[in-house]
Amino acid sequence: MKSEHPQVLLQWPRRISLTILMLMALLSGWVLLSKPVQAQEWQSLPDSTQQLLEGISERWDSLDDERQQALLRGVERWQSMTDSERQAVSERFSRWQSLPESQRQILRDRLHTLRDMSPEQRQQILDALHNYQQATPEQRLRLRQRFQSLSPQQRNAIRQQLRLKRY
Repeated sequence: MKSEHPQVLLQWPRRISLTILMLMALLSGWVLLSKPVQAQEWQSLPDSTQQLLEGISERWDSLDDERQQALLRGVERWQSMTDSERQAVSERFSRWQSLPESQRQILRDRLHTLRDMSPEQRQQILDALHNYQQATPEQRLRLRQRFQSLSPQQRNAIRQQLRLKRY
């Protein structure tokens, strides 16, 4: 992944989380909303498809009502998307899948950190992210260069200050 400003990476966990949720919802919803499979039809399905559907069914049954409803809303959202929106979601999911597990864990940790913040702190982060996204490429480059020009000790001090502000 190319080097980006730390705040830009905060959008990744949300996108990844939504993408995974939508794909799970799509598969679960497809199974739930399709007509019941008769024994003869079930036998005609390839073993790999039977295993996939059994796994989805078991996972679905293990979810609480709130999570099931969220997944069904995801199915509805998926169905209401345009082809280009679905393509974008699929591409984000593919990018997520292509990341090494260590990078995915970093992004999951950032998502948890964001979720653990107070609403005010989260809003500050989102405002800063919005401002960064609205900046011109030149302004973004200058911000990254300014951060990179700091000594490792200065960058770590800033990171530590940000950690302390979170809690």
